[in-house]
Amino acid sequence: MQTTMKTNRPWKTILLTGMLTLLAAGTSFAQQMNYQGRLTDGVGLAVPDAQYSIVFNIFDAAAGGAPKWGPQTNPVDVVQGRFNTILGPIDSRGTNIVDAFDGGTRYLQITFQGNPILPRQQILAAPVAFRAIISETVTNGSIGTLQMADGSVTAAKMASGPGSIGQWTTAANSVDLYRPGGNVGVGTATPGSKLDVVGDIKASGNLTLSGTSSRVAINRTLSPGGATMIVRSAPGDTFLLYMEPGAGGLSFYVSRDGDVLAAGDISATGKLIANNKTAVVGEETLRIVRGIINLPTITTTASAGEKGTGYTVQKVTVAGLTPLGWRIRFDQPFSDTPSCTANIFGQFDWDNFISIVEATPDYVTLVSVDNGGTFFQDTDKISFIVVGPR
Repeated sequence: MQTTMKTNRPWKTILLTGMLTLLAAGTSFAQQMNYQGRLTDGVGLAVPDAQYSIVFNIFDAAAGGAPKWGPQTNPVDVVQGRFNTILGPIDSRGTNIVDAFDGGTRYLQITFQGNPILPRQQILAAPVAFRAIISETVTNGSIGTLQMADGSVTAAKMASGPGSIGQWTTAANSVDLYRPGGNVGVGTATPGSKLDVVGDIKASGNLTLSGTSSRVAINRTLSPGGATMIVRSAPGDTFLLYMEPGAGGLSFYVSRDGDVLAAGDISATGKLIANNKTAVVGEETLRIVRGIINLPTITTTASAGEKGTGYTVQKVTVAGLTPLGWRIRFDQPFSDTPSCTANIFGQFDWDNFISIVEATPDYVTLVSVDNGGTFFQDTDKISFIVVGPR
């Protein structure tokens, strides 16, 4: 490019012919400009050969405006008026020349021997290509939704690379996505399970659990400290199971559409109490007391039997009956009324049998009866067995 510049020096006009080019491109971008020019006086003669200091600035306007880069003072060797110099990368303020080209028209101002040479020269074409450096180093946030074409991010682009685990990748059918490792969090940045969701989960299909270790765990705590499971089999048909710690066990209730079906407690002693009814949960919760009583040795003072443990026996008066009976009192009471059976043991008398006249969680009372229904004191032994809930 050519321009005519006037100064207050003895030469009134200096003709400066300049060429601005990029030194390099690509990933090894030099971030510099090459500038070549020729200095002549007012009659076209080259300035004397010498080394001169020339000051360079880049502005955002042809006149006035704000400096975008500079000053940079370069010593240049002038031979027959011609010189060559390099601008950049850093000016005296520490600004990189690339930062001067952030949009808009730019103008180069040259100051020779203390006088700015006007007008400023507009920088065209190649130097503006400094903006191409952005394609090499994309800044954070510079690519948004508008810069991305629909469908440009494919499943293949999302696949994990060599040695990279935990990324989404495609299955062999190129349709399904999966993660080869790690956990997935929804609503949490620190998932503690393969799928960790903070919030509600809704599914229109079935929830299927498989495997020998599959289980459903309810960890949501509700006031006053229980957990609720809601099962909806159809619209308007909802089952609710509520459980919370109770006295000595677990309290629960089950309802259907608001109507309570069952409520009660599961005790630590192995009882299931529902609607005020008690059920023994398995034979392992039963306790047995058994023994043999030698009737002639029993007095009104509690003593041990001849066989068995966990009880004492004594003669007692039975209300409404003339003969005395034998009361078997348990060292540890049952949680509910036990069952008892007893027989004459020893000298078999087919005319006599044992009758149970009292049964409580604490004791049972036996009497001897003959086939005529007469109560009597016998000199034989009694064998008994008591079974009841712990």
